[in-house]
Amino acid sequence: MEIYLKYLKSEARALGVDFEQRHVNDITELTGDIIINCTGVYARHVVKDMEVEPIRGQVVLVSKPQEFKNPYPFEVLIIEGPLPDGQERLDYIVTRDDDMLLGGTADVGDWQLTPRDEQREKILANCLKLMPELKDSKIITERVGLRPGRPTLRLGTEYVANNAPIIHGYGHGGAGVTLSWGTATWIDSMVEGLLFDKFGLWYRGRKAA
Repeated sequence: MEIYLKYLKSEARALGVDFEQRHVNDITELTGDIIINCTGVYARHVVKDMEVEPIRGQVVLVSKPQEFKNPYPFEVLIIEGPLPDGQERLDYIVTRDDDMLLGGTADVGDWQLTPRDEQREKILANCLKLMPELKDSKIITERVGLRPGRPTLRLGTEYVANNAPIIHGYGHGGAGVTLSWGTATWIDSMVEGLLFDKFGLWYRGRKAA
């Protein structure tokens, strides 16, 4: 993601997008003609959506095995599903240019961003069973992230009195990359509609959704 996001940011800059980073407690603090809310798991706080909850994910980055030549017919391997004890299995191996990304966890309702030793060891053990060559790999770093869990994706427009219309696009769970371009296409069409309405009946008769 660090490579992909840098690429997306450079493309946005080339189109004239400016970036500003600051802390926002409430979406109504923002001003503009249209506000697009893609705050992920933090929509729980920014727009007070209590249906949003974190799905914590821990991963381990390791070095590629020496003289590694991928003997497997995949670059990304994901194994998931229910276990006999009621827990969910989520093992994955991502072969990257300079390292291997190993996962993972799906801890619902967990906001903790500190890596856990027991989860690291479980990840390493499970991935080693899938790819024995990893026994020669060295740990580079660990990462923890929070997926934006929600019963359904929130994708729509909300009208708040005396404020710019807000387009919401969050709640993708662990499928953010998969759904990102489709979500962006829908949001783009909603923006076009709002810009058209602005010169007609933009707020007249509208109620908050």
